Amino acid sequence: MMSISREKLVRIVDFLKEKYSETEFYLNHTISRLAWVTLRKKLGEEKIHHFKMGKKIIFDC
Repeated sequence: MMSISREKLVRIVDFLKEKYSETEFYLNHTISRLAWVTLRKKLGEEKIHHFKMGKKIIFDC
């Protein structure tokens, strides 16, 4: 999402909101500032998290 048009970004975010409204998203360094702000605004600040390079996720299944 680094070089994406505003129109395409809005379509993607609207899709994510419709299909994954309860999901929390963890985004890394490959997202533009515009995409970050748009996602947080449309999906909710509590659902968009920064996932810095080098972090680990452990799944307890």
